[in-house]
Amino acid sequence: MNNEKEKIILQAIEYMKSHLQEDITSEGLAKLVGYSPYHFSRVFKEVTGVSPRHYLSALRIEASKLILANSSGSILKTVLGVGFLSLGTFSAKFKQFVGLSPKEFKKDMVSLHQLVNEYDFSTALHSLRIGNTICYVSD
Repeated sequence: MNNEKEKIILQAIEYMKSHLQEDITSEGLAKLVGYSPYHFSRVFKEVTGVSPRHYLSALRIEASKLILANSSGSILKTVLGVGFLSLGTFSAKFKQFVGLSPKEFKKDMVSLHQLVNEYDFSTALHSLRIGNTICYVSD
């Protein structure tokens, strides 16, 4: 793989990550890196294995999973926060990538958090402080 191509694609990926909530197009990314839209899409797929649009959707879904798992906000706020323009598109993409609807995912995460918080780790694990980090080890 050409190192220059990888640098260009990494530049585009970093842009996607830091501008998820914005309207990002393959044409705009191509312009950002100085390629034609066709050449950019071809090189992006060559380097990553997927199209720029698919990669962007995956980034947005991963970001939305973090938000859904760690906030009590609405699914609509999550949708808008990661750059999807409609709840329908978001829900369809989420189910395609995750295998659950956003509502099911959020419900499962709440149940998992409750289960973890109910479990008494003190009987199974001992803490070990290494610097500023606390690690838990089993017997």
